[in-house]
Amino acid sequence: MKVNEIFYSLAGEGVRTGQATIFIRLAGCNLHCWFCDTIHDNYNEMTAEEIAVEVNKYPAEWVTLTGGEPTLQDCAKLIKLLKPRHKISLETNGTRYVPWLEKLDLVTVSPKNLFHPKAHVDERVFSLPVVEAKFVITRPEDLEPTLKFDKNCMLFLQPMNNDPHITKLCVEAIKTNPQWRLSLQMHKLINIP
Repeated sequence: MKVNEIFYSLAGEGVRTGQATIFIRLAGCNLHCWFCDTIHDNYNEMTAEEIAVEVNKYPAEWVTLTGGEPTLQDCAKLIKLLKPRHKISLETNGTRYVPWLEKLDLVTVSPKNLFHPKAHVDERVFSLPVVEAKFVITRPEDLEPTLKFDKNCMLFLQPMNNDPHITKLCVEAIKTNPQWRLSLQMHKLINIP
């Protein structure tokens, strides 16, 4: 597998904010969003067994597969190795459905169709057992189409880089649409990886 990095920190976004988590950042992405804050093109080749050994050095229950776009790689064997000891979440742009997604404990879908008109979310990801949808808001124009999203899952607005102006707009939008939640990038607020 193409692994950019493995690190231990706290979940910084969404429903699991603040929980100790082992992150496995996989290399590569099929979208390359202009606002992406992650350098994910560099990598080392590792086997699923090598990754599991590294992950099991840490005491956290949760492991998050992230990227780039983790569904570009076959994670089925890695999930099988980690599952007895860990709960596994994944962060995806949702454009690719793969069967091993059904083995996960949480899937975070961050649709990018506002920024890539051809980046269509595969609707099957919203049929998975536990899903949260996280929309990165980069400017006021992003709010209107985002608030029309009508899937039955946990819904988050995330102001890009915790921008105070965008955060204020998100707060007002959530007060008007209380089914949504605010997701600040806590890891950036307290300066941790």
